[in-house]
Amino acid sequence: MPRHKSAWKATLASATVAVLSATLIPLTATPSSAEELCGPYVNVAPMNPSYRTQGRYGNPNITNPRVMEAVLCLINTERTSRGIRALNFSRQLRNAAQGHAEAGVRLKWWEPGADSHVNPETSSTPLGRIRDQGYCSPSYRNPDAYGEITYTGSGDGATPKAAVQWWMNSPPHRDNILNPKLSSAGNWAEWGSARQGASNFGGGTYVVDFGTCYRRLGKVH
Repeated sequence: MPRHKSAWKATLASATVAVLSATLIPLTATPSSAEELCGPYVNVAPMNPSYRTQGRYGNPNITNPRVMEAVLCLINTERTSRGIRALNFSRQLRNAAQGHAEAGVRLKWWEPGADSHVNPETSSTPLGRIRDQGYCSPSYRNPDAYGEITYTGSGDGATPKAAVQWWMNSPPHRDNILNPKLSSAGNWAEWGSARQGASNFGGGTYVVDFGTCYRRLGKVH
């Protein structure tokens, strides 16, 4: 069951932590169409990377990248179904998301009332993590627009479909996903829970970082 998720909402030259809302907005893609569009991994949670079991979803070196692809596919499906351009994949944004998801599972501070976007050990923020990974050129360090959404869940709530369903049902997260000013994204799916005191078994923790970079002569990311 999901316990804590948060959105870092960002627009041009400003960033604010959004307050979660209880208002529910139906996910556009139905359970069957989600799998048809993005494959069976929409229903598969991240695996423990130390596992080396056999089976359809038995190898984490295969499963976990497919899980991450499913998340981005579902997000882009939500965008394109509304006439919004699909997000481009960014390795720098993915690296930023990876580090934050791994820290979430290791430090386990994502609780109601806590800011899941600010690392309590390093005080890093979405903008700092994105810049540290070299997103935007060295001569243009601040992205024009950026955002971050996070999710941690367990059991049936640890899958890509559960994460995107929850984000789309929460206006602040939905705003990030459907923001036409955001042109790129990188995401990570980490095995385990980011909740304080929670077992990692059956858990999944997700981070998506978004961004857009412009130069004087036009958009570059």
